Amino acid sequence: MARSMPIDWRAGWRGAIVELLNQQAPLGQPPVELALCELFPRIGFPTGGQSTEIGVDVDHWEAAVKAVIGAIRARSVAFPGIVSVRFVRGSPQLLAQARFPVTCTIELPIGATNATLPLFRSVWKALDTAGVPFTLHWGQTSELTPADVVAKWGQPELDRWKTARFKLLGAVGSRTFRNVLSDTSGLT
Repeated sequence: MARSMPIDWRAGWRGAIVELLNQQAPLGQPPVELALCELFPRIGFPTGGQSTEIGVDVDHWEAAVKAVIGAIRARSVAFPGIVSVRFVRGSPQLLAQARFPVTCTIELPIGATNATLPLFRSVWKALDTAGVPFTLHWGQTSELTPADVVAKWGQPELDRWKTARFKLLGAVGSRTFRNVLSDTSGLT
C-alpha cells in the first residue's frame, strides 16, 4: 500500500520528485534517492527548445486543434513537448498573429531535436489541408514565404507595413534593420 501525503515543493523539483516516488513506494521499502538522469537513463534530453505558435479564428479552433493533434499522432517519433491552447482578443496591428476578432492561439513548445522542424511543417500542412486559415507568431519558429504572408494577412496589410517601416527607418535604416527572417518572408 502506498503512502499519501502532500508534496512539499519548497525543496525544489528534485526533492519533490523524490518525495513523490517515495510516496508511491510500498511501505517498508527503502527511500528512493535518484538523480533525473537515473529516472530516465535512455533518453537523451535536448539541450534547448523550439516553439511555434499558431493563430486561428475562434470559429475554427476545434478543427485546428484536431489537425494539430492528428499531425502529432501521425509522426513516428516522440513529442517531447506540450500543446497549449488559449483565447485572446484580436489585435489591430497590421501583421499581428492575433488578427482575428477572437483568436485561438495554439502553441507547441518542444525540445529541439532533428525531428522538431519536420513536425512543425507537418502541423502547418495539416492546417492547410483541413482548410483552417491561420497565422504564425513572428518571434517563434516559422518558414513564412512572401506568398504565405500575403495569403495569411493580405497584400494591403503587407504594403502598409512596408510603407510604415520605410517611413520610420528611411533608406539606410531599412537596410540596417533587416535579417534573414525579414528577407525570406518578404517584409523587407
